[in-house]
Amino acid sequence: WASFVFLCALLSKEFAVVFLPLIGLLMLIEAVETKRLRKYVKTGFYYLPPLAIYFLLRYLTLGKYTFGGFVFDRVTAPLAFLSLKERFFNGFLSFFLYLKKSFYPTDLSPDYSFNQIPAVRNIFSSPQAIVGLILLLGTIAMIIFGRKKLKIAASILLVPFIFISNTLFVTSGSFAERWWYFPSFGLAVIAAILIDWLANKYKRLQPAFLVFLLFLAVW
Repeated sequence: WASFVFLCALLSKEFAVVFLPLIGLLMLIEAVETKRLRKYVKTGFYYLPPLAIYFLLRYLTLGKYTFGGFVFDRVTAPLAFLSLKERFFNGFLSFFLYLKKSFYPTDLSPDYSFNQIPAVRNIFSSPQAIVGLILLLGTIAMIIFGRKKLKIAASILLVPFIFISNTLFVTSGSFAERWWYFPSFGLAVIAAILIDWLANKYKRLQPAFLVFLLFLAVW
């Protein structure tokens, strides 16, 4: 049933393809936790038929452009003209900006035109990109060393970001707040886990946490 819903998601919005690596990572986490790798490898095969159907329909629609071949221009896809290293630098900057706008939602825009966010060609010239790199490494550390709930939440945050960061998979556009909707769910769960942990560890401060959550809801 889950694989059928995955197919429906692909037919609704192609971005749903990010569920495949996410499901794979979540199954790997579960397999390590339960030490039942074979079971989850077998379950993973159920998600291959929907992918085959999706790519068949994509081929019938796009032909030779099924797996790429698009011609980018510098206005709609400026990051396509940067080196891989420079795209990673800009990915770190994007991670910082997405997180910043999640907690401080100002200067929002339905679309970011050419050079509205200047490209980072040297990471040492952008403190924001350096902070983004540190936060990204922290998210990876959560997946590797965190408890199960934190691993799952961090995976929901990280995997979709890899696709929207324009590092390994170049698309038109360089930044869009609407791309962050799915990763932001993982971020919300991480925040909830942190607040819950603090509230249980420092029970005397629970009234203060309630005031903070009320403020956060209004904000």
